[in-house]
Amino acid sequence: MEKYSNEQILDAFKTSESKILNDLYIIYYPMVRKLVKTNKGNDIDAQDLLSDALMAFMINYDINKINLVCPFKTFIFAICSNIWANKIRHRRSHPEELFYIDKYYDESIIDSEIAGITQCSKKYLLYLKHFSKISELCQKILGMFLDQISLEQIAKETGVTEKYVRFRKFRCKKTLVDNIMSDSEFDEIIF
Repeated sequence: MEKYSNEQILDAFKTSESKILNDLYIIYYPMVRKLVKTNKGNDIDAQDLLSDALMAFMINYDINKINLVCPFKTFIFAICSNIWANKIRHRRSHPEELFYIDKYYDESIIDSEIAGITQCSKKYLLYLKHFSKISELCQKILGMFLDQISLEQIAKETGVTEKYVRFRKFRCKKTLVDNIMSDSEFDEIIF
């Protein structure tokens, strides 16, 4: 359960409500830290990544007036994943290069990140379009799985066996992916 609704979060970005914005950092830091530490990063990388993601969201929100149709947690995780994947790719291709703070605030890099986030948003909206069309049980199972809830806990909450959860997750995911890939927007967004 989210501590703040999407509306409260968006209002906090509009009004620069420092309490909520600080709480967001505290709430989402463990999730971002886990992402970074499992992908060759450290605590400082995680702190920087979350700050960069919140800043990118704020800039993108001001420019595009985003209407969140998913939990903010999911959206901020997508932004963090995208930024971190880009940093990992950059580190692999330029291992000898040091990362200087001012490099991340270069206007062209910020523009590139915003473009990437916008593209990510389009992909995510396509995902949500089809996610909303699958059965309620599929939505619940996949949503809990994405929140990294154990199969045992998912089985308890849905009233089915772990074996059935595993089978159903596979079927739901396959249906969702098939529907997304057969959508006419898929080729435009991906290519």
